[in-house]
Amino acid sequence: MHHEFGRLTRRELQALDDPLVIVPLGATEQHGDQLAVGADAVIVTAIAGAVADRLGTSAEVVVTPTIPIGISGHHLPFGGTLTFSAEVYAGMLHDLVIGLRRQALRRTLLLNGHGGNDAAMRTAVERLALVEEPGGTTAGLSYWDAVPAETAAALPAPVPGHAGRFETSLLKALRPDLVRDPGGDADTGPRPLAHEIPGLRADRTRDWRSSDGVTDGAGAATAEFGRTALAGIVAEITARVGEYFAIPAGGGER
Repeated sequence: MHHEFGRLTRRELQALDDPLVIVPLGATEQHGDQLAVGADAVIVTAIAGAVADRLGTSAEVVVTPTIPIGISGHHLPFGGTLTFSAEVYAGMLHDLVIGLRRQALRRTLLLNGHGGNDAAMRTAVERLALVEEPGGTTAGLSYWDAVPAETAAALPAPVPGHAGRFETSLLKALRPDLVRDPGGDADTGPRPLAHEIPGLRADRTRDWRSSDGVTDGAGAATAEFGRTALAGIVAEITARVGEYFAIPAGGGER
């Protein structure tokens, strides 16, 4: 069954049978002129809930409140941004999971919705692996790593990009009230910020500062594309997480 952590009492949480705890990781940062600054948190919250609904047919699944602030220092020059340092964020995730373990909540999935959080999330998972007691398991996944290949192939910029067609389509499908008119910008192609060299991890601070803060135009974004993308992402994450945590695809005992 799918539960929301914040809606349960301590006794109800203690009564759950070895639940999987999903922790959605969001961000609050500028998303151009067309998306609300809470876009990442809204998207990952919806994905976490949909995955929990599916997994919850076979196991107890608890979704915690979304962490709405991440690592977004590269967005500060544009305004509309809240951020932690990478060191603080990785430590916070580590401490959060250790706290869950002290409550006998042994299985945790960190589900990430912001690119700036990815490295710190991985660091936290690696640190936790060194101190986990028997039965304790933590995994981390950034949702765009589960985007179906056909969806990614239809986009002008690498997935998820930033405030471009992909994220705008997702938000149009989930919360159209958080999407603004981008000022009649009909440009649907990639911007300079979208340029990446595969496999190369580099400091791109200058790229961000010299850009308009988005990776590609959102003129072609549609709610229909967003719904299709979300369905594929949720299905893929459900399959991967179910396999890792040994949760059957539907019905039956764990």
